[in-house]
Amino acid sequence: MGVIGALLLAFMPYHVVVSRQALLDAPMTLLATLTLYCMARFGQERQPRWLYAASVGMGLTILTKETAILLVGGIYIFLALSPQVRVRIRDLVVSLGIMVGLMAFYH
Repeated sequence: MGVIGALLLAFMPYHVVVSRQALLDAPMTLLATLTLYCMARFGQERQPRWLYAASVGMGLTILTKETAILLVGGIYIFLALSPQVRVRIRDLVVSLGIMVGLMAFYH
């Protein structure tokens, strides 16, 4: 089923034109998906390294297109509303520092 979806996406005229023009929506989607994957892994394993990886992905996503900063609110809501996912304040501060530092370094 995934192969069929990939083939359909590869031959959609709008997606082909936009991706070949290297507009910013396709890279932002890729990096946002990477960020969500890292957050899902953090929710499963509860290892801070996945939170740090998500902050790197989120920083790169925001660098790609500034409107992606709205996804930070989604991550906050996920962490606030998931009672089984406990996050230490130290890990939040470090991940926020990673995200802001990455954006400041490349911006």
